[in-house]
Amino acid sequence: MKPSDGGDYDPFIGSTECLPKAPKDMLKEYNASESGPDSGLASVRVALKRIRERVGWGGWLQYFRGTRARRAWWAGHALLHRGIATPQPIALCEPPFQGNPYYSYLVTQWISNAQNLHLWGWQIARLPQADRLRLAAQCAESLGRLIGRLHAHRVRHGDLKMANILVRADGNSLQTWLLDVDRIRIGSRWQRGYRKDLVRLAQGLSAHPWVPRSVLCRFLHTYTKQFPAFARPDWKTLWRQISKELTRWQHKHKGHCPLL
Repeated sequence: MKPSDGGDYDPFIGSTECLPKAPKDMLKEYNASESGPDSGLASVRVALKRIRERVGWGGWLQYFRGTRARRAWWAGHALLHRGIATPQPIALCEPPFQGNPYYSYLVTQWISNAQNLHLWGWQIARLPQADRLRLAAQCAESLGRLIGRLHAHRVRHGDLKMANILVRADGNSLQTWLLDVDRIRIGSRWQRGYRKDLVRLAQGLSAHPWVPRSVLCRFLHTYTKQFPAFARPDWKTLWRQISKELTRWQHKHKGHCPLL
């Protein structure tokens, strides 16, 4: 990531040659300062995601929209600007096209001591009931604020499965983040699209039958409170709509593993 003339770094990397190199080689090539006790800089852990792009006829629309890494970069910053928690995008790489398969790369902030919602749910299922329900209630409120704020800002996630939500419980505090945000749609007024996000989340919950209705109600209560009063959905109506679509989905996929 070569520093620009303005003092900031350019987040767009044109080649993957830097990716497998040792840190000192990267620092030397890009004229950056080595972090350490004498440099005044601290090392930072990051997440590197390799994204396979569509090519051929199916990739023509994507050619005009940009790579998924580029869309995730802009989407991540758009969400953070709106106060919606997601790992901060740091850099992206779009190598020259050299045929199929073609990959782009995204570097984001690393969230320490966090798990995706599925793994976290299975982990706390082994705890005593009182501890399990306390953590589940905390998660329901945090997640209700996160997704409620997302939809109140007229943003649809597009793939709100439990694996795309990070959870970190630290003592009495619990935080949640959104992942894989390259499919978000900003400015959408399509209420059914928001409901699809919630149904997608509810589908994953079918793998956690221990979660009581009281926790789900807590989530919906917190979710609806994020909307302004004049646009606030009725949580009971929302419950019935989600339950109806979830029942239809379960009937269609009877005998199959739930989508995670």
